[in-house]
Amino acid sequence: MKQYANLSGVVLIQIRDREMNVDDGTGPDERSWLVRLFLKGGSGLITPIEGAKSSYESMNWFRNNEQVQGISSLLNDADHPEFFQTIAFEYSDPAPLSWYLSPSENDSVQRNMARNPNAKLLDKLAAWWQKDHSKPGVQP
Repeated sequence: MKQYANLSGVVLIQIRDREMNVDDGTGPDERSWLVRLFLKGGSGLITPIEGAKSSYESMNWFRNNEQVQGISSLLNDADHPEFFQTIAFEYSDPAPLSWYLSPSENDSVQRNMARNPNAKLLDKLAAWWQKDHSKPGVQP
């Protein structure tokens, strides 16, 4: 690992507007694509715009994930396995997409952060923050 002056580690905090399946970049629905298609009344077959939108979102997720993995490979090594860390918080309710949060939206975001898995990720972030990851031998 290259030495960086005045830098003991790098953390990338991602805040997603929905829950994601980390394997394929889709939402939390674990059912097969065929079951989901029939439950939607086959709308995926007759609404190509919806299909294109879903493909575009998944493609962006994959590209982002690939780039984050590349940064991780560049900055982490055997002696510094956690120098670069990424934490991805997920919002499980309908996400407020504006620069201003109403008091009820703010409360909703705070409640969501207190639930698992976000609560565990907050603990993970706090534990990571307490370590100096620039020194060899810092283990996960």
